[in-house]
Amino acid sequence: MTHRIFWFGLFILLGGLAVGGDVLLAWSSGTSEIRVAARQFREEAAYLQLPTKNLVPNIAHVYREWDPSQNTDREPSAGIRRFQTDSNGFVVDTPDENHHKVTILFLGGSTTECNEVAEELRFPTVVQRRLREAGLDVAASNAGVRGHTTLDSINALLNRRGFRQADIIVMMENINDRLRLGIQGDYRARLGNASPSSARAVLGALSGILETAWDFMVYRSNTRFLLRYWSNQAAAWREETHDGEVSERSIDLYEHAVLQNREKFKENVELFVNIVRTLGKRPVLMTQPLGRYSYGQSVFNEIIRGVARRDELTLIDLDGAMDQKRNWAFLYDNIHLNNRGSQFVGELIASSLAPLVN
Repeated sequence: MTHRIFWFGLFILLGGLAVGGDVLLAWSSGTSEIRVAARQFREEAAYLQLPTKNLVPNIAHVYREWDPSQNTDREPSAGIRRFQTDSNGFVVDTPDENHHKVTILFLGGSTTECNEVAEELRFPTVVQRRLREAGLDVAASNAGVRGHTTLDSINALLNRRGFRQADIIVMMENINDRLRLGIQGDYRARLGNASPSSARAVLGALSGILETAWDFMVYRSNTRFLLRYWSNQAAAWREETHDGEVSERSIDLYEHAVLQNREKFKENVELFVNIVRTLGKRPVLMTQPLGRYSYGQSVFNEIIRGVARRDELTLIDLDGAMDQKRNWAFLYDNIHLNNRGSQFVGELIASSLAPLVN
């Protein structure tokens, strides 16, 4: 008991000396006024949180193909697909360090990224292969990132290294924009409201540490992963849980709100065109097909066609080129292309871009 009292008293004494010393320092040097001014200045600015992401550079992932039907048209892969990125975060299926006469940049979301497609059949790779077979000196870069909208593609174009150097810049966006506009009503970023030196920032950082640590443990424990998987299968494959899950159920989600905000999508498509032209490059627009009919998707694709007609752009109308019965080209969600579908649209895109490269 005496031992505990001693240590408690020592703690109180040292704490008192520290507080007293701090007060004395402020009184003797004027530090207090400078400290308060510095804190106030830092509290005046908070980070703007943008949704735009990039793929992690130098990925080399291997997946066992879960859908046997995907293997019929790619004997060499034997049920395996690879997903790799280069040092700049581009999806790279055929590594190539050489300089080429014309570079084509593909912007879009997961339907451009084509993670679920065999690497040799991802449509940007098919485009590059077909154009080179035609004797054209081209390089096609796949800059699709899951979840990206028109705004994110514009952000990436302006801010990612090497993007603005491409000669032909192709964008395919639709369903992610519809989800964003349906859920949020616009493309706004979240305004920061916690200054770096506030208690709220400390709590936010602690929360982030705990969430990251939990994620780290979940994906390194079979038991914890199964618990998460059983509670929410989709969440186990995403970095966050949100209402914007892209699945067949979301194809016509929030349709009324989406259609009310269609002009905002048009503004972004026009902005993309103007930026690319200002950079002295050639913009190309693509419509985005789905495996089944969607009124909202057709409205947004018609906006893309309208901008292309008005601005006399090259339009690759993938949606219009597909037959009415088209689910053969898509995975089970009727959103993402399968191997056959990706190869099919790759051939169409290559034939459309060939005159621009000559």
